[in-house]
Amino acid sequence: MKYLVSVLVLLSTYSAFGNSELVAMYARDLMSTQSRLLSSGYLGNHRSQCKSSVPAMTADGKLTITVALGYMDVSANPGYYDSAQSAYRIGDVLDQYSKEALAQTLTSTCKSRQSKACEFRRSGDRLTKRIRDRFTGKSVNVTLNLVASSVTGSDAANKSKYQAKQNKQSAYARGVFLNAVQSQDVVLYLGHARNGGGPDFLPPKLISSTHVDYSYYQSKREGIRSLVSALQGGTPKVLGILACSSAPHFGGSLSPRMKNGTLVAANQTFDYNEILPTGLAVIEASLSQACGNDFAAIAGVSAGRGVLTIR
Repeated sequence: MKYLVSVLVLLSTYSAFGNSELVAMYARDLMSTQSRLLSSGYLGNHRSQCKSSVPAMTADGKLTITVALGYMDVSANPGYYDSAQSAYRIGDVLDQYSKEALAQTLTSTCKSRQSKACEFRRSGDRLTKRIRDRFTGKSVNVTLNLVASSVTGSDAANKSKYQAKQNKQSAYARGVFLNAVQSQDVVLYLGHARNGGGPDFLPPKLISSTHVDYSYYQSKREGIRSLVSALQGGTPKVLGILACSSAPHFGGSLSPRMKNGTLVAANQTFDYNEILPTGLAVIEASLSQACGNDFAAIAGVSAGRGVLTIR
């Protein structure tokens, strides 16, 4: 099954991006994760026995990764997000800023030979590099694609002035994600779980300006239904659904379809400042060709003990 992916003109000419403070904040979080990984002692350790899917992932001399950022709106908890201490405001949309921070981090200079999630070459949202296959010693060409869901950093603008463009971008991001799970080696979703209705690439359905209509998402479950349907056409070697409580929300539907791969999900609520660094750590674990407990240790560096389910 293939999902429609429209060819989009770059959106920078009309987008409202430009919150360099948010990009810098996320970049600092990611740099902190790189430092934690280096000091953890986990990189370069290969003690756990591997599933056959791990060496098979690079057997063709290629490693393909897609990171799809869902529509990451701030649409709840006004007492926190509209406080003077918060970097966000109700109605902000964050995925484009985090995508840019992730791209900057992945193209930064490697601080150790053991680090792999660095020194990519960038062409738009496509990043490339070569790594050495630890099983065969041969060169592996890595391609990492990034896609975000929002047109601007304002939910109100995306639903009004940019509504047509937003609809196209959401459809594009969704199509990239669903096609990737059938054809890519590593696929990560970073975004909202919509209380079991996600993954989601669309602006939120709201009851009020500060409350998401979770009953809608719980009844429709459009995101997880589409994902399960897509997985019938093929499965990645690593699938990460980095969203709040994604393990209890989606684990029962996804685990049976990932028997020959690795599923990474969250056991509890965690903030976007943790979701994004966890995504970087999962990329590092995948590039390191880590297995079992070693993969889990690397992937969990930022999330903390007990947050992730990895199976």
